[in-house]
Amino acid sequence: MIAIGHVWMRLFGKCTLLVAGPDATAAAGTDQLCAGLKVGIEGAIHAANTTWQHLLDSNVEDWAFLQLDATMAFQTQDRCAMLYHLRYEWPKGAMFVFNCYKHFGFLILRSNNGTAVVIYAKTGVAQGDPLSMFCYGLGLLTLISRLKAMFPTLFHSWYADDGSAAGQLHELKHFLLEVKRAGPAYGYNIDPSECIIITQASSLDTAHRIFSKHGIQRDNIVTGHRHLGGFLGDNQSKELYVQKKIDLWVASIQKLSCATRRFPQEGLCALTKSLQMEWTFLQRVIPCYSSFFQPLEDAITSHFLPALFHTEIVPPRELTRLPRKNAGLGIPDPTEQKDQSFSTSSKASRLLMKSLVNHSAPFCLKDHNDHVKEVRSSHQAHKAEIAKLSLDFFLANNPSCKRITEAASQSGLWISIPPTLDTKTTLSPIECRDNLFLRYNMTPPNLNSRCDGCHQPFSVNHGLNCPKGGLITIHRHDELRNELGDLLMNAFGRSAV
Repeated sequence: MIAIGHVWMRLFGKCTLLVAGPDATAAAGTDQLCAGLKVGIEGAIHAANTTWQHLLDSNVEDWAFLQLDATMAFQTQDRCAMLYHLRYEWPKGAMFVFNCYKHFGFLILRSNNGTAVVIYAKTGVAQGDPLSMFCYGLGLLTLISRLKAMFPTLFHSWYADDGSAAGQLHELKHFLLEVKRAGPAYGYNIDPSECIIITQASSLDTAHRIFSKHGIQRDNIVTGHRHLGGFLGDNQSKELYVQKKIDLWVASIQKLSCATRRFPQEGLCALTKSLQMEWTFLQRVIPCYSSFFQPLEDAITSHFLPALFHTEIVPPRELTRLPRKNAGLGIPDPTEQKDQSFSTSSKASRLLMKSLVNHSAPFCLKDHNDHVKEVRSSHQAHKAEIAKLSLDFFLANNPSCKRITEAASQSGLWISIPPTLDTKTTLSPIECRDNLFLRYNMTPPNLNSRCDGCHQPFSVNHGLNCPKGGLITIHRHDELRNELGDLLMNAFGRSAV
């Protein structure tokens, strides 16, 4: 099925997860990390790197990591088998899932002449369904448990259809053959040509000799490769991977800066709510040098902030990198947050890592959740303390900014709210920049020389207090005229302007 066709299905699905989701997480445990387990994907990455380092330091010969790649995994899963297993693994939510997936899914394609074609789907789960990840993950639990029982000496890690195993090459070969044999009964069909073998340089030829007979290409037998959003392999390949990601983010910031000149509020939201989260995740799962992230900081300083304020004169970076509650814009310096992010992620996933690396180690979901909550609270308190000290240090060196900075700390909620028309939180470019300039006691450029209401000399203070003028929000006539012209052109065409 391609998508969920009704909004109420998504609503009911989320309500079901709210009530029965913890039971699914408990049933999946460490076998399937996609069923709502906190820091599950980060724990899998840390555990894989810990296992890699352990194998590298040991005397074990001819070892590797095998990453499985399933063909159209969510679309080909056997739905009957999935519903059967959910009845035993997740009884609290099984009936609702059964009611959702007991019928064929269908997609209606309508043509211009009024005819329609209906495409039916009798396998897989629906993309866009909040239950899809839980249903798919729990539907594979039997297969995963079987593989773990058959290969107890291997390291196992599963996140939805992304399965991986680590150990000696001859065991991995039998593991691969068993997945190829038993997987189709669950709708898990792997494509060997897309599977990845990660090993040390001295074992590349041996790995190729063993796995080339089973469809794995020589180009897919490497010394380093992406793993669940992180990286697994030698340091040289890891540094090259990080550098490519950073180059991509620098280019994205430059493109975003071009759009921010016209849509400042949307650009700020895109950076802080989306793009910034990508390199923050990378810093949580890969230890890197500060110098790697310096181009990101340079792009923010030299491209994004001037585009946001539409001027080369911007507030000090010491302020804009702070959280909103500390008079900042919530755009932290990427070079300063890497160590704390990686340390916090490692601490939060400690119990999960221990259970993944050592199969005999018990895993208690309650202890894990309590530990994650404690580490996160400590991290947030530490970040708040660092931000407060940074603000105090800035004010000590700039006492003239104390009053306006204290006022900015008590305001600016609009900075952290995504702009939407439904909630009426969208600001025009002029309104957004007026708020930014006033937040940092900067005079907006291109102000009118005289008030349009009382014809007195115009200033920021006058615009906010004049009882006759219509300039409570400080608009400039020329910019407002251009903005209205653009809106009319987009709505009615060039002839309307």
